[in-house]
Amino acid sequence: MKQLSLLVCLLVTPAVVRADTIAFWRFGEKPAGQAAEVRGPIRDVSGFGNHGRLLGSAKYVRGMGFDGAAIQWNGSGMLEVPDAHVFDFQGDFTIEAMVRTEQQGSQYIFIRSGPGGEIWIRQHVKGGQAAAVAALVRSEQGTDMIVSGPRAISDGRFHHVALVRRVKGAAGAGELVLYVDGKPVASRQKPVNSGPTKISSLTSIGGLRESVSADVPEITRGWIGAIDFVRVSDTALDVPQFLGPDGTTAEKILAANRAPAVLARIQAVRPKTLPRPVRPPFNMDPAGNLGRFPRDFEPHVQLFVPDDQLGAIDPSPYKNLFPDALIHDFDGDGHKDIWTEKRFYRNTGKYRDGVPVFARFQDRPAPVLGRAIGDFDGDG
Repeated sequence: MKQLSLLVCLLVTPAVVRADTIAFWRFGEKPAGQAAEVRGPIRDVSGFGNHGRLLGSAKYVRGMGFDGAAIQWNGSGMLEVPDAHVFDFQGDFTIEAMVRTEQQGSQYIFIRSGPGGEIWIRQHVKGGQAAAVAALVRSEQGTDMIVSGPRAISDGRFHHVALVRRVKGAAGAGELVLYVDGKPVASRQKPVNSGPTKISSLTSIGGLRESVSADVPEITRGWIGAIDFVRVSDTALDVPQFLGPDGTTAEKILAANRAPAVLARIQAVRPKTLPRPVRPPFNMDPAGNLGRFPRDFEPHVQLFVPDDQLGAIDPSPYKNLFPDALIHDFDGDGHKDIWTEKRFYRNTGKYRDGVPVFARFQDRPAPVLGRAIGDFDGDG
């Protein structure tokens, strides 16, 4: 009787729900036909919070048809995503994308490249041959590279590309498989890289930024064409599980990631937002029209660095140009303001062409600089 009860318990116990999809960029921020926002955000709809930011120029075009719009680059734009531990794959993984290009050159679809190694999928050209699709996984253990046949995707139509790593394949040994439109086009049995990948780098889609500046990015192997979506899973998907007309749907993927167990995992791995300190209220009233920024600061607009969309300003250059200028978040709204010797300019938190817009306030002298107390450089 006890054995029967145990069997019943095993049969009715629900399976543990896991999040296979740990990143999903659908590029649906705007309808097809509209230009992409310069340095605009791209949401990771998986729930894991791996949101990215566009670099360079891009526009939205019609996608494959089943998943809305796609992003289109001309080789001078890309998407950058901050590093996250969910991309340090412990074992199996799948990286898939829906892409379109007519170009024959070498260009990245997906890449993570750092001190600990690299993982990439790209259109690959070697030895004057027609462009193929290639994938690479490199670590301290060695390098695994697989290459498809020529002319795999460069025909101006959308193609599904996927890289799948199985630590234990059908025969018990690991395998690395590259798929195009659901068909295996290259593989490697018993790859040398079968363990955790700890690359510690940005995730880049559509190219790799070589320059330090994100405002004027120098992009290596930039994608020329459209990318409908990129999806990353921490499991080895089978072909019917790929996102596409003959596979699963975005709705099913997102529904699976809303399961309670998955939401608990997302909550555990997402970075925690620290509470902002309570600041005293600001009691100045604005007067006059909004200005782009003070005229005397115009030649130095490159010093405004709104990387975090909070109007971050490096005050050090201004100490030489304007010794009597204070740069600080005086009103406590999260955006740094400018207080010159005689005038106060409030950062409105709005941006034009990536530059913070300042509102001119009534003429008012700054406090005695020698007695001002504040974290003016924002370093704590």
